[in-house]
Amino acid sequence: MDQIKPPWDSKSWEVWLRWVSEGARCAYCDLDGYVLNNWRQMDTEHIIPSGCWNKLNLTVACHGCNRMKSNWNPNTEKSGYDPDNDGLSAPDSEEVRQRLIDVARDYVERKWKEGLYSEEIHTQQIAQGRNWHKDECG
Repeated sequence: MDQIKPPWDSKSWEVWLRWVSEGARCAYCDLDGYVLNNWRQMDTEHIIPSGCWNKLNLTVACHGCNRMKSNWNPNTEKSGYDPDNDGLSAPDSEEVRQRLIDVARDYVERKWKEGLYSEEIHTQQIAQGRNWHKDECG
């Protein structure tokens, strides 16, 4: 496989390598990242929307699913993150990380089934991609 430099900075490099080794698929819709024309169509995704760049709190999702999940918190099953009341700012183990990804995947799938998101919007958002920014853990 050719080495492709991702559009992210070095803080996300470990997440990128893990994502490629796990098959380069969106964590939520299973979109195959290898078939995309532009790697910026995939986002480094905060599992818990705390802004914490701890590698256990990061996964890779297509831009459409990242936008659809937005700031929904799979730990509290509500939108947003309140550092005083929400507990975890990042998963504390691989098992917790995977459980939270599964909860978030179920949330994204529910939005699809409820018609709150369409294939057309998903495709447009993936094609749009995004510019990168990051915050530091507190």
